[in-house]
This record gives sequence, C-alpha cells and structure tokens, in this order.
Amino acid sequence: KLEQAKRLKELFIKRREEGAELPGRIRDMVAAAMHESARNIARMEKTHKNLIADSKKQLNQGQISASTAYEISKLPKNM
Repeated sequence: KLEQAKRLKELFIKRREEGAELPGRIRDMVAAAMHESARNIARMEKTHKNLIADSKKQLNQGQISASTAYEISKLPKNM
C-alpha cells in the first residue's frame, strides 16, 4: 500500500502540473482512490519518507507490520 500511495500521489501531482483541474488536496484524492482515510495516507507517507532501508526490507518481507514500521519511522535516525 505504501508504494501504491506513492505512485498515486505522483500521478495526481503530474496531472495537476499538466493542467488538470483536480479539486482538493492530493492526499484526499489518494485516500479516496485507495478507500483509505487521509490520516492513513499521511501515516503511509511518513513511513515511506522516514523508514530506514533495513526496516523497509523487513516490512516488505512481512517481518514487521505497517503499524510497527510507522512507529519505527518516528524514531531518530541514530536509533
């Protein structure tokens, strides 16, 4: 879902840059397209942006849950 949200966000940004009139916030559009809440999309974005490579690998392999990955992404990089 993290990758899907990222790709959708990029698509909506590109469409807007090309001149498409897209009402509202991009996050809300991504949330609607994925049948998720905007809050969950924000969590996914934060996780994708801040999660270190080792933890991303663990998430992708199913070794940690999305909620665990989100909590890890909030930690300082040195931890």
